[in-house]
Amino acid sequence: MNNNLTSTEEFILDRINEDIEFFVRNNLKILAKEFTCGEATIIRLAKKLGYNSFRDMQIQYSPKINVNELLKVKKIDGNIQSIIDNVSAFHVYSIIETKRILDSKKIYEAVNLILKAKIISIFGIEESYVSGTYLKQSLQKIGINATNNVSIHGLITQLEFMVDNESLLIVFCASGITIENLWAVKQAVNKKIKIIWIGPIQNVDPKLAKNISIILTHTEHIKEMVRFPKISASASQAFICDIIISVIINGDKKIVEFLNKTNNKIMKWNKRMIDL
Repeated sequence: MNNNLTSTEEFILDRINEDIEFFVRNNLKILAKEFTCGEATIIRLAKKLGYNSFRDMQIQYSPKINVNELLKVKKIDGNIQSIIDNVSAFHVYSIIETKRILDSKKIYEAVNLILKAKIISIFGIEESYVSGTYLKQSLQKIGINATNNVSIHGLITQLEFMVDNESLLIVFCASGITIENLWAVKQAVNKKIKIIWIGPIQNVDPKLAKNISIILTHTEHIKEMVRFPKISASASQAFICDIIISVIINGDKKIVEFLNKTNNKIMKWNKRMIDL
């Protein structure tokens, strides 16, 4: 899938996402006139986005009409409901679009790297640190040890103990240009440590990508410009974490049995506390 869109193609895609029903209901000639572009440009965009044809893109966009209202970003006018609607739009959009671009093969490869690694270090800044903590805690619950460094200083120390044939670095990066994340990747590359990079699709540096074992890309809402950290990036990263954990659990009957036992123990514990 080629996601290196031109500025014109990005503009057209924004217009499509703003009014999905108009895109689905009209033919190529009308759309080209509306978007002030050539018909070939729209066809080329569909191909770049991974669709077999323009018509295939329309068909696959059709189910989105029902959720289009959820995805609309509204003007904040001081009304709490408008804020609720916008936060909802950021979450729903990021999950739907991340699902569309996720490569199941890369998810499988990422899971294999996690299962084979003896040392797993997770790193991220700001909201990406929160995502890293969520993944670390989820892995620990199913018996996989991992650390999530709160600072670059902790990561520097841990990298000294990591070796190429048994270590894995997982980097969460919402911007793709955070200096600490780029430094961490370069150090891991120099030590030939496997790397999983989780970040927005448009922000992955091509030169950096060549040295990363697996890149799991997610989306962020294009109109979410005034908030830091970004809500949509956090939702997408948590979504990918949940997928990774679910794949691990569903691939190992022993983990399922272990979780069932621990859930029963927790329920008994809660009941005992309530009875007190």
